[in-house]
Amino acid sequence: FFFKVSSRKQELCAFNIFGFGKNEKSQLGLNKRSIQEPSPLIVQKLSDRDIVSVCGGWNFTVALDKLAHVWSF
Repeated sequence: FFFKVSSRKQELCAFNIFGFGKNEKSQLGLNKRSIQEPSPLIVQKLSDRDIVSVCGGWNFTVALDKLAHVWSF
């Protein structure tokens, strides 16, 4: 399983990152470990960042912000 979401616009494209589903290894970035999160929850640590790209797989998520900082969880 792999997904990627990105913004191709040059101007700032602000959006929130949500996590839901399997979370046994805290791969959703929600600051809590739970077997399952059935409803989408905002990843608070990234809410004040200008995220331009997000990708993830079975047990991880990676986000890239406008300043080229990489956030992994």
